[in-house]
Amino acid sequence: MPYQDRLAKIIQRARWAYRAQHAMRGALAVGIVVATMAFIAILAVGLGFLQVDLWRPMLPAAAVALALGALAGSLRPLEDRYLLARLDSDHGLSNALSTARELLGGPRGLAPMAEAHVQHALGRAEALGLARTITSDLGARARILGVLCLCIVSVALI
Repeated sequence: MPYQDRLAKIIQRARWAYRAQHAMRGALAVGIVVATMAFIAILAVGLGFLQVDLWRPMLPAAAVALALGALAGSLRPLEDRYLLARLDSDHGLSNALSTARELLGGPRGLAPMAEAHVQHALGRAEALGLARTITSDLGARARILGVLCLCIVSVALI
């Protein structure tokens, strides 16, 4: 059935987009922890409590931690029902995709009105630009990480 194939392609696109979003969330969460530890360590060096060279061991460890955070975020399981509900809510589709999935999963063929709904919902979903989904809803974490990075730079310059 062509509708099932179209829905499967939409789900696959959404899976990649939301997996990338979860990877960014994981990297941001780990980045906040790493930046906090770096800020405290640089502040301790700047105030004279520590007399060590921090940059050589800290940079590779931070890179590995960020990669592991992104990997952990991307391994989150994503069910089809969850993906369609997220697409509906994030892009204002008014549960059109979830309803289309239920109509396509029914035991009987589609009634003419149901087929029109499914075709309209799939057409709207195929036209979505999912690239903005990856970076949406990162605001608070990204701002916290930005402030921490500014604090690190300001302490390092002093």
